[in-house]
Amino acid sequence: MLKNTSTLASLSRLDGQTMKTLWSFDDKFNGRFVCSDTTIVIANGKNLEVRSLSTGSLLWSLPVPEIDKIGLYGLILTRNMLIFSTSTGVVAVDLNSHQRVWSFEQGGFLSLSKNGVLHIAAVTYEGTDNKIFAFNLQ
Repeated sequence: MLKNTSTLASLSRLDGQTMKTLWSFDDKFNGRFVCSDTTIVIANGKNLEVRSLSTGSLLWSLPVPEIDKIGLYGLILTRNMLIFSTSTGVVAVDLNSHQRVWSFEQGGFLSLSKNGVLHIAAVTYEGTDNKIFAFNLQ
């Protein structure tokens, strides 16, 4: 659950049966997040944070200064990669090394097919040159 109050936002995990709060943090979360079985990735200020889903504790973070311009267009979490898109491009980060492994100089909205094809719906402000890119990640 994400709750925005003035400049801070609360990130909380609730028990699905009792609705009891398991953990909660207040910070500059921007509302975009993605979860796996064990982790949650969320934008916090100029960083992407990877947190434990069971405890909420910070596992590692990645500075992403581009978040400030417009925010995130998308986040995708796979077994071994975190893929995110900003107004300036798409970046893939290896979850084990925490290093950027590839990037593409066109931002946009992201989707990943069940066959491992990443689609980027490129965004332009003029609305005259919209494109869709596809990358086979397998």
